[in-house]
Amino acid sequence: MSAEQSKSAESLTCPLCKQNNACANVLSTNGEQACWCANPDISFPKGLLEKLPAADRGRACICQACVMAFKTK
Repeated sequence: MSAEQSKSAESLTCPLCKQNNACANVLSTNGEQACWCANPDISFPKGLLEKLPAADRGRACICQACVMAFKTK
C-alpha cells in the first residue's frame, strides 16, 4: 500500500469508532459531491470533538453515527 493509499484509508476511518466515516470530501474525485457533514442541520459539538486524541485531530472525520449517538446522550 502506497503512502497516499494509506493516508486515504486513514482519512476514511472514524477516529472514534474505527468504522468507515463515508467522507465524500475524500471519496469525491471532482469535488462536486457534497459530504453528509455539509448538511446545515449537522453540527459537531465541542464535547464530541474533545473526545478525539490530539494525534487524531485534523486527520480524519468523525462518522455520522458517532455524531448522532453523541447528540442523543
